[in-house]
Amino acid sequence: MDRKKAAATLNLGTHFFRHMLRRALTPAAKDGEGLGEFLSYYREDNIFEIDAHEREAYHTFARCIQCNICQPHCVMFRAIGYLEFPGPMIVAGTCSRGLSELGTTSGVIYNCTQCRLCETTCPEDAPIAEMVGFIRKYIFKYEPDLVPQPLKEMCETILDRGAIFDEDPPEVLHEKSSAEYVFFKGCHGRYKQKGRADAAIAMLKNIGIDFTTIDEVCCGAPLKAAGCDEVADLARTNLERIREKKTAKVITMCPHCLVSFREGREYVGKLEATHIAELLPHFRSAQTFSDVVAYHDPCMLGRVCGVFDEPRRALKFAGIKTVEMESSREMAYCCGAWGGLGRSSPKTAEAIAARRLEDARDAGASVLLTECPWCLEIFTSAPLEEGKPRVRSTIEYLQNPEA
Repeated sequence: MDRKKAAATLNLGTHFFRHMLRRALTPAAKDGEGLGEFLSYYREDNIFEIDAHEREAYHTFARCIQCNICQPHCVMFRAIGYLEFPGPMIVAGTCSRGLSELGTTSGVIYNCTQCRLCETTCPEDAPIAEMVGFIRKYIFKYEPDLVPQPLKEMCETILDRGAIFDEDPPEVLHEKSSAEYVFFKGCHGRYKQKGRADAAIAMLKNIGIDFTTIDEVCCGAPLKAAGCDEVADLARTNLERIREKKTAKVITMCPHCLVSFREGREYVGKLEATHIAELLPHFRSAQTFSDVVAYHDPCMLGRVCGVFDEPRRALKFAGIKTVEMESSREMAYCCGAWGGLGRSSPKTAEAIAARRLEDARDAGASVLLTECPWCLEIFTSAPLEEGKPRVRSTIEYLQNPEA
């Protein structure tokens, strides 16, 4: 029995014996007025059609054994109380509710950041993030009034504009007729984090990568996070424009684009995707560094795609003094921005981000680096009363530490 299963078994056994002791010492209860109210919560299931892929995965949703092992690791508890967000176990229990009753748990469903940290600690590998996506999809389809308005507006913008930002698309630069790689900037890289995109392009040129850009659209990850499943047209557009460059190799700036290209049904098996962070060790910085730096592992890049060492190696090669924060690598806390939370509840997302900034400060870092546009966005906006570390992307910092 591995460590996680042993911890779960011990926890369940403790509660079992406590329950038996209470039963032995408590007088037998009689049916009272509360029985009818209790039974009223059990209603006939609201059955609706689900696709073949989800039907195949549905049995895995029952893996949760309510052992409570995941609860202390949920980042929501770093920002809000238990009564406001009961935690991942309640997400698992929600799957047994009729759709008409999901409104009573919509706060749980839309407060989850889908960071998968609970899955890392789960002794039964319950796919909590997949459950959240499943429930959100059918709320979006059958009970759209329960979807937070900011998420609906974000989805409308993506479907209308091809990006999460309601702005005219920027000019496509550095485009060639063909190349070994397509450099896929993502929504933030195209619109709001152009400095990071420019730094990435400079790095690719420095290490001799043959690349081109394209007139890209959103990969579709924010749509799915919100519960909207209308990704096919976006994926078709991106795949066509990538193939026009006579390649199937892509370098992404956003970990969520990377996961879409590797795991999304619309893309899987059609592209060979790499994240820009994986190329960082090939870049040799000519800068001099004096800061103490902490690197934050983005959930999708680290926990899901396994990219932990490359950014740290690049910092070591540059002679940068680094410190590790509490809960790093596979156990790194989420920044708070993903799962739509940064849009639907920005104050809660910023509170989660502030706690991570505190982790960096408490570790002695003056600079917090990361390689996810969503992390950079929320870390930059999150307030911290005193001693907030500077927030930079690793790529930009290696090229210009003083900016």
